[in-house]
Amino acid sequence: MRAKTKKSMRGVTVINMLVVAIVIVFAVVIAINLIPPYLHNFAVKDAIEELAKNPDAKNMTKAKIKDLLSRKLQVNYIKDVSPDALVLEKKDGKTILTLKYEVRVHLIGNIDAVLMFNEEAVVGESSQ
Repeated sequence: MRAKTKKSMRGVTVINMLVVAIVIVFAVVIAINLIPPYLHNFAVKDAIEELAKNPDAKNMTKAKIKDLLSRKLQVNYIKDVSPDALVLEKKDGKTILTLKYEVRVHLIGNIDAVLMFNEEAVVGESSQ
């Protein structure tokens, strides 16, 4: 009868708890490193949309628009994005601001992540 009770006793072992702890720590480290670039991307997106909503944007030169973007990025302490990556395109009579950039984030050891962002806004249109 005693052998039967030992066989039926099962539970969480130290090894299982250690594996779960390692997985949780790994997920937290990745989240801590990946969340800031996404938060910066929201600020970049807001800056481009604000530029596109500017009523004078259609008459501005490319250099002036890049200068305004540079100032907006400096205010938000965003250093990963260069205003030179901003591309102005004219399609179907509309001016489109496109900013493609990538951010490299160190994760653990020799493992890095590359996050690629592509933000667009049409000049003169308000997004809701």
